[in-house]
Order: sequence, then structure tokens, then C-alpha cells
Amino acid sequence: MAQRTPFHQQLKYEREQRGWSQQELAKKLDVDPKTVYRWESTSHLPQPLLRRRLCELFGKSAEEFGLLNEQQEQGSGNASM
Repeated sequence: MAQRTPFHQQLKYEREQRGWSQQELAKKLDVDPKTVYRWESTSHLPQPLLRRRLCELFGKSAEEFGLLNEQQEQGSGNASM
């Protein structure tokens, strides 16, 4: 199984690729900039609604974004195919 980039690293990379500051991303998601900082610097994950909004904003699936843990992936089976 290929190793995935952790969510916090992926989020920072995607945000920087678009030239957005943490504050700009926070504004787009209607969250406090400290929230974006925590997502990028620790293992804190967004709540489900914000996960969905992040995926839509960046055009990525939860799996691509590293938002699924192994247990969730195994439980999904072929449902994503």
C-alpha cells in the first residue's frame, strides 16, 4: 500500500499552491484562522462538515486529502469504485 501524505501536510501544500494565506483559507471556510493553523501544525482534523467543504474547495476526495483512516478505508470496501 502506498504511503499517503498526512492531512496537515497535504492541506498546507494545497493552500500554498493556490497562494492563499491561512487567514484567506479561514475566511473561505468561515472559521477562525487559528483553526486552520491547528489543522496544519498538529493532528487535529476538521469536523465532518468542514472536511466536506475542504474537499469541495480543493477538488479532492477525502481519501486523496488523507482524511480517512485505515479503518474507514477498510470499511468502505468497493463503495468508492
